[in-house]
Amino acid sequence: MNADLPTAIARDADLPTAIARDAALGERLDPPGRPASPFRRDPVVLLTGATGYLGGYLARELLAAGAHVWCPVRGPDAAARLRERLSTLGVPPDAARLTAIETNLTARQLGLPEKEYQRLCADVDVIVHCAASVNLAAGYDACHAANVMATLRVCQVASAHRAKPLHHISTLAVYFGARAAGRATIADGDPPHPADLPDLGYPATKLAAELLIDTAVRRGALPAGAVIHRIPMVPGDSRGRARVGDIATTAVAATALVGAVPRNTHGTPAILVDDAGTLISAIALSGPVFPPGPRPLALNHYQRRITQSDIALALDACGHPVTETDPAEWNRLLLRHARAQRRGTGALPPTRALAAMAGNILPYVIEETPEHALPDFDRTREHALRDTLGIPERPITPALLARITSAMLSFHRKP
Repeated sequence: MNADLPTAIARDADLPTAIARDAALGERLDPPGRPASPFRRDPVVLLTGATGYLGGYLARELLAAGAHVWCPVRGPDAAARLRERLSTLGVPPDAARLTAIETNLTARQLGLPEKEYQRLCADVDVIVHCAASVNLAAGYDACHAANVMATLRVCQVASAHRAKPLHHISTLAVYFGARAAGRATIADGDPPHPADLPDLGYPATKLAAELLIDTAVRRGALPAGAVIHRIPMVPGDSRGRARVGDIATTAVAATALVGAVPRNTHGTPAILVDDAGTLISAIALSGPVFPPGPRPLALNHYQRRITQSDIALALDACGHPVTETDPAEWNRLLLRHARAQRRGTGALPPTRALAAMAGNILPYVIEETPEHALPDFDRTREHALRDTLGIPERPITPALLARITSAMLSFHRKP
């Protein structure tokens, strides 16, 4: 049985050293006592993060495919919050194969009593780990528990009793800094380099989690295999419903207020949330499509890159014409507008919220220089998987992007 592990790693070293230290936690995981069970059509899937944005769509797709979906949720109102979230996606509140489990993903044995934890480890067939802290402005320490320690606890479940395949949701942001380091194109299988990363907590802790899983796979603790799904910006779904309250929504609203977009070259990779949910759930339930290998299989998912020119066209279609200007001038306009906003007791106005990130994540969001852009990605492996599984991409058309943009603006117009 896996020994209990530390609850935190102090950030008393440079970023690559801290990442390496967290990655080494995978060495403390023991191999499971039994091999994986034969593939079945109605598996029990442990899905973390089901009350979140992508996690809700994953739950919906897994249920639609016939899986039993067990969702660890924090807090005494776990079941109510889970069903409320999924009801917005059309999942009936009495869905028979949906189970909420009150847990703490960062705690020993997920905070469950011994017998409950052992039963969970014995009964789960597949794990999809989607829970994370997606605070792009937070530091390494602030993101550590949710993004590293929770991954460690999930790996313990995957390696307890019998082997279980693990699908880990990561981010393309682990490649921030790659273009500046001379890596303009990433081939399938090319790993991110910790030394390339800027000192940003979210992508750094997500990379540490990836490397922890890699360590566990290489030492035999996850013999059923692991798949790392790196997700880009997720602006909305194929019906035009936007993801609201995140940095992309804030940036679009701020751009409309400023009246200009920062001119960029490469754009930001993006995927529709329901497309990501359909693809990842199909991969997780595909069984024999993924024979385990000596290292995790990494998939870089996205559909297209969205440039600031695309945003300008979408804003124009929403009745908010904007001009294109260079990023330095755009930053000046942003700061000028932010300073003119009065302080209040409610949510920060979009320009003030975005200006607060100027020395942090903002240069990567707006592609302040070409080196701030994410690299290009070879997607041969993902295209082959889509063909194998029969899952075509849902296109992000200009008309759809305009509907999503309109929904983002409506969110910020609410009192």
